[in-house]
Amino acid sequence: MAIVAGLADVFSKNPPKKGQVVLLFQPSEENGQGALRVLNDNRFKKIKVNYVFALHNLPGFSDGEIVLCRDTFASASKGMIIKLYGKTAHASEPENGNSPAIAMAEIINGLTELTKKRKFSDFSLITIIYARLGDVAFGTTPGYAEIMATLRTYSNSDMEKLVKDAENIAGEFAKKGKLEYKMSYVEEFPATINNNNLVEEIENIAKSLNYKYSYKKKPLRWSEDFAHFAMKFPGVLFGLGVGVNHSQLHNPDYDFPDKIIENGVKIYYEISRRIVNYS
Repeated sequence: MAIVAGLADVFSKNPPKKGQVVLLFQPSEENGQGALRVLNDNRFKKIKVNYVFALHNLPGFSDGEIVLCRDTFASASKGMIIKLYGKTAHASEPENGNSPAIAMAEIINGLTELTKKRKFSDFSLITIIYARLGDVAFGTTPGYAEIMATLRTYSNSDMEKLVKDAENIAGEFAKKGKLEYKMSYVEEFPATINNNNLVEEIENIAKSLNYKYSYKKKPLRWSEDFAHFAMKFPGVLFGLGVGVNHSQLHNPDYDFPDKIIENGVKIYYEISRRIVNYS
């Protein structure tokens, strides 16, 4: 946001000679809802969009380094919620109820092993993030269980396959345990797919600014809701290095280095000047 604010200051003194540049201060990026709300906003629909660009700071790369990736830059992901409904009973008579405990364990194991047993075109991962079984009541057997998992893939096609396989596993063990079940999804992100012609343009701009640049061979494992924009318009998400030994994103000691703000402002300005104005 500081970089975009800095870009606004530059534009106030050197406005685009033709065309229009929209600076988007978008909320709710972390939960995947912000981009969709913008895209569905009638005010945004009035804007004729030719290109979209975004950057994300990246630890592990030198200060101000431009980090590029052809095709997919960031993974697809979604949060999966599985709810299992059984029947409670007295803890001394578990046979009179129907506990989802065994099914819950089998589902967790099945999801964890899925990507090891099934082949996907590229990286795929299921991470169990939360599980709940019944309540803290030593006199009662559980009648409800809940499992939450994050699904990740490099490609949207693999995500479709992973979701289908995960749902089959949940359904199989729920039915085996004679349980009712429901599945839902939250924080859904498609893969962020870059326009390769625009990636090359940004490489050329980095060279002209004498900025160090590099290409990642593999996409990032985390996801970005910028993917929703990139699915509709030609665009690029690229990285801006914050230091080779810098604390990782979301670590408690992470601190954004202000010294790279200028690098971000300059490359955004050159993108607008060379790609937008002279396209």
